[in-house]
Amino acid sequence: MKNLCYLFAFMISCVTHLNSKHEVCFEAFSTTNQSKIQHHCGMEASPHLLSPSELTASLTSANTSKKWREIEWNPNRKLRWDDFKARPNMFSSYSAVTSTYIEETHGCNDYGRFAFHVKAVFVQNLSWIRGRYSKDLLKHEQIHFDITEYHARLMRKYFSELKYPCYREDDIARAVERIFNAMETAQHQYDDETYHGLYKNRQAKWEQYISTQLKSLSEYKL
Repeated sequence: MKNLCYLFAFMISCVTHLNSKHEVCFEAFSTTNQSKIQHHCGMEASPHLLSPSELTASLTSANTSKKWREIEWNPNRKLRWDDFKARPNMFSSYSAVTSTYIEETHGCNDYGRFAFHVKAVFVQNLSWIRGRYSKDLLKHEQIHFDITEYHARLMRKYFSELKYPCYREDDIARAVERIFNAMETAQHQYDDETYHGLYKNRQAKWEQYISTQLKSLSEYKL
């Protein structure tokens, strides 16, 4: 079975791309896959763009443990501050960092049967909080996780409706890329419009919007 796995780690307001294999993400798969890593940081202050060396260092640090500590998205399990296990970056101007990613695998067996699996995941040992344990900030970070789940559902919908999938790998790759790009755009738009959660009215509108979008795709939840 041919597998694809994409990794997205979000830190608000800055984006860095690395085109290298990530061992933690891919250890369960036998083929060489793509890794796309994006950073998205928490509230307060101007954006800080991580260099490739800084990003690699953070991922290497997380990889020293036996396994990433992860939480799959669950409607009955909201994020808590004790889920943020990483050591805070004391040189960062942000109050919190949330890391999430979509993992997707798909392929056909020798009998032409197509299968897929898509999940939205919060990475505990790449996420941290420093000083501001406020409910508003936690709610803001939860919506980032919900945005990830929304796009995971869009991906599940796409796979569920796909006709003749075993002969359309190029089409699938382009569609998956489009969904990831849409998620990236949504994450940045969310932060831009809410000013990282500081504009309360806009924050409330986004919470309602994402809730409605998730309900519209409720048949595609895990």
